[in-house]
Amino acid sequence: MTNLRWGDDLHGSGCLEELKALSESDGKLSIRLTTFGYNTNKNEHRFTLGKVIGVIGPYDESEPDSFVLGRRMVPNLNQQGSPSNQINFFDGWVDEQKSSVLIDLGNALPLTNDLELQDLGDLQLAVLKDVNTLESDTLSKDDGFVALGDLIPYRTADWLSKTAGIWSAPFLTNQLELISEHPLALIKMLDSDHGEVLIRESIDGLLVRADKFVQRVESTQTADLKLYASRYGKPLPDTSVSIEFSDPENPSGGRGYGPGSPKARIPWTDWPKEALKNLPLKLKTNPAGQAELSIETEDPKNPRDYIDGQLYTLQYLLEGQEKIQKHSLDAIYILLFDAYQIPEKPTWVEHIHPIFQQYGNLYPIMSKRLVDLGDYGSVRENRAILELAFSRDIHDPNYMPVNRDLSNAKRLTILRWLREQYANGSYIMRLGQLKPKREEKAPPAIQETSVKSLSLEPETEDYTIAHGYENFKIALRQNQSHS
Repeated sequence: MTNLRWGDDLHGSGCLEELKALSESDGKLSIRLTTFGYNTNKNEHRFTLGKVIGVIGPYDESEPDSFVLGRRMVPNLNQQGSPSNQINFFDGWVDEQKSSVLIDLGNALPLTNDLELQDLGDLQLAVLKDVNTLESDTLSKDDGFVALGDLIPYRTADWLSKTAGIWSAPFLTNQLELISEHPLALIKMLDSDHGEVLIRESIDGLLVRADKFVQRVESTQTADLKLYASRYGKPLPDTSVSIEFSDPENPSGGRGYGPGSPKARIPWTDWPKEALKNLPLKLKTNPAGQAELSIETEDPKNPRDYIDGQLYTLQYLLEGQEKIQKHSLDAIYILLFDAYQIPEKPTWVEHIHPIFQQYGNLYPIMSKRLVDLGDYGSVRENRAILELAFSRDIHDPNYMPVNRDLSNAKRLTILRWLREQYANGSYIMRLGQLKPKREEKAPPAIQETSVKSLSLEPETEDYTIAHGYENFKIALRQNQSHS
């Protein structure tokens, strides 16, 4: 959280006063939001609804922005890719100064249909005495594990909503050495002296994560990010990190929950690989356990045809780390935009309408409540709010999130068109000339990859006539009759 503004009266809250004092040096706070229970079934009363909980705390400039570099709990997965013991990946952190271990169970424990936590029995945070102990092993207390703190009170009413799943357990000073070199675990207590390991820390305590792992990059620019490696929560120096291409099967298409499959050709991703110039590669972590990654790019040349740019998923792995020990979403995601020359005098016909019409198609509800982006008259009428939306910084609360899929060159083209004025101060908003309809070209050939061929429906309709286009032609004729 940035640009903080504190009230004059904090109602005597010691917590708020302390947070305010801790944020004065950099003007930032750390926030962790947990989302769950989002309903995608249009036939249910909770359609489009979900829950959000979270915590706010002090920000540390030395820490990553987007994750906790701590202790990663890793479940065994079944054939469907779900945790065998129902507990998902989660992170912990050892606070040596306060002699406590904190864990974040916000997205880890299974839910009932009513979005309440399922009863998994008595859960105990512990440290394992044998690093080779496996998930689902049954152990005796003190011989096989050391319990940390009390049982987790997750079955208490509203525990998740009141704590966001954060649990803190104290440890004795003489237990720190064991905690620093042995895996943490969640134990299901079977009786007062025995328990089953439901989930344990990663093998050898290894963890690697990329900060700023989502990159939107203009053609020929460089994507810069940092990777952090650790072992049992401590920086891991002088260790290799491999970076390589992923080869997913059509990750951009998805299955969706609509009434039918899209008729548009679903494009492949992760090609051409030559557009990311210096991959694959290996990096070495520095004494702080960090590695700097710079990815040079070039124009991908519109491989997705009707969608700007290309998506790339890059996988990273520590030397000695097994792939199954990583969360499937721990990757680097790059949207590399196509090269685009900003025109001197952009027009609606040639430059703006092709961009706006796609937004109009994707977000039709906006045309009924705000502005029809496929209609010249509607766009002209709402020029001011569109300029506001396209001119905001990405960190501004008024920034339109869908702009993230628009290259900066196209955004500047839109702003140039919206802002061009006559000498008297009125806005031009050039219409341009309709071009004769040409025979459609076949879609570009797909480069061969190891990905299996997709079954695609042929296009059977002419999509050049889209919603709002007839109104546009009427406005164009009116404009030409007065010129």
